[in-house]
Amino acid sequence: AEQTAWLRARLGAQVVSAPYLGNFVLGVNVTRAPFAGNRALRMALTLAVDRETLVRYVRQGLYQPAWTPTPPLPGYRAPVPAWAALPEAERHALARRYYAQAGYSATRPLRIELRYPTDSDNRRTYEAVAAMWRTNLGVEAEPYNEEFRVQLNERHLKKLALFHYAWIGDYPDPLTFLQLFQTGFGYNDGGYSNPRYDALLAAAGSEADAARRLGQLAQAEAILNEDVACIPLYYYATRHLIRSYVRGWTSNIQDRNLSQYMY
Repeated sequence: AEQTAWLRARLGAQVVSAPYLGNFVLGVNVTRAPFAGNRALRMALTLAVDRETLVRYVRQGLYQPAWTPTPPLPGYRAPVPAWAALPEAERHALARRYYAQAGYSATRPLRIELRYPTDSDNRRTYEAVAAMWRTNLGVEAEPYNEEFRVQLNERHLKKLALFHYAWIGDYPDPLTFLQLFQTGFGYNDGGYSNPRYDALLAAAGSEADAARRLGQLAQAEAILNEDVACIPLYYYATRHLIRSYVRGWTSNIQDRNLSQYMY
């Protein structure tokens, strides 16, 4: 991301970026301390993240701030939490109230490791998030990097309390993101389980009317937001250098362009 401004200054419109079917999310293990049975703490952490600042300065304006797990999709209206519209000062004040309600304070701060796979972009993002939590709440979060396969294994074994949980959609539909929080799903690494949520996904799975189905999925996602099953940070974007004389290239959320259509 740090190369974006340099590239745009030299190559202008040849730098091509567009929304992509992927999210960058912090996973929260709701089955382990300190998050098990402590929605107030999860709320405090998500409220204390300044996503616009993160995207503008750490990701160089490439990506979009994320308030829900599902990236923008045609025909789908993701349920953005009401607190997303709060001015920064009000949101921070609300975060501090939840933090105190969760049992933490300046004299008893939350101390936690933030696990992420080794990568310079990841490191900058998580260092920024840790700094926001420290400034806005007094949280002592320590970003800790490890090899991706090691982190993935620890996630699956549900050893981690707070972890990198980014996901690239397999197909352009909300379900590819929402199934991650379904009870018993293989990649439900945070251990989230809610019967109402599961029932809505099951109902959407047997709904023939497309609009009604998307409405059921939006209701399910609203439950995820209310329970703070994860902490969304931003949505990915495609990143390419395309010469001005290339034809047949079309940006799309799955980032698929077949060479047979380009000339």
